[in-house]
Amino acid sequence: MNLKNFDYLPPEFNNRVIKYISNSTKQVFLSGKNNTAYYSLKKIQKQINTEAAKNTSIDLKTYRERLTENDFIKLIKNLPKGYLTPYRKGTQWLTNVGLLKVKNEIENSKLIGYYSLPALSEKLNLKKVLLVEILDEFIDKRSGIFDKNREIFYYLKFLNQKIEQINSIANPDKKEIQINLMAKELNG
Repeated sequence: MNLKNFDYLPPEFNNRVIKYISNSTKQVFLSGKNNTAYYSLKKIQKQINTEAAKNTSIDLKTYRERLTENDFIKLIKNLPKGYLTPYRKGTQWLTNVGLLKVKNEIENSKLIGYYSLPALSEKLNLKKVLLVEILDEFIDKRSGIFDKNREIFYYLKFLNQKIEQINSIANPDKKEIQINLMAKELNG
């Protein structure tokens, strides 16, 4: 509800009208910055549900920019539980759809032997910092090592297979080339 059309009325009067509507309809309204607009909490929740049902994450930055600080906190406390996970970084929240996809990618990475944060971030359309937080919880760091830049995690099983392949090479020159390639890959 945009109050610019009613700017000729005293702001206190507008606030009382909104409060009256809120009380009589049992609807919660969130106030915009400078009290120039009011937003229905229920409508915002529906928008978030719709977005969360089809995306891996949602960014609440636009709401943070539009709402007052107290009302943004009220929105955060009333976020729909069925669609969002507790994982977030800043204003970006992981959805249940996103969590399922991340878990599937973790299982796939165990089969191929490694996972790449930049590749997963791009594939799942998630910020890298959010992905790091999630992976920290779901991957046992003792099961492998990161490359020098901490962007690719190699499982020990994968590394052991690579080392066995290199050890099986009879030609010392080819063996040294493969060792150097592996070292370069791990050192980014």
